[in-house]
Amino acid sequence: MINNKNLRGNESILFIDDESFIVHVQQKVFERYGYSVTPFVSSLGALNEFKARPWIFDIVICDMAMPTMTGLELAHRIKQIRPDIPAIISTGFSEQINNDNYRDMGVDGFLMKPFSREESLKLIRHLLDNS
Repeated sequence: MINNKNLRGNESILFIDDESFIVHVQQKVFERYGYSVTPFVSSLGALNEFKARPWIFDIVICDMAMPTMTGLELAHRIKQIRPDIPAIISTGFSEQINNDNYRDMGVDGFLMKPFSREESLKLIRHLLDNS
């Protein structure tokens, strides 16, 4: 485990990825650092949960390539409900979004898979501390 107290938090993360293994691993990582995680493998399920309880979440992290609704579309729909919530897109490959244009695409952060624990935790902490 990374020995950095500055990466810890107690906020609530809505985490969405269509790969259940990634969801499970990331949930454990984030919980180990004090975060509460609500995991989903379905973008529609995550959107319905967010609509039902938008104020319990502090940040949203979603995979770009998902069936039914892309992570980018999900982030936009979530931000229509709560424009102030930080949204991070993660992807293994995308011609549409990258480190240079993610802000222009309407999201607050970008993680290229595979990303390290430290990289994801630093970005989460930065966005939460500056939102």
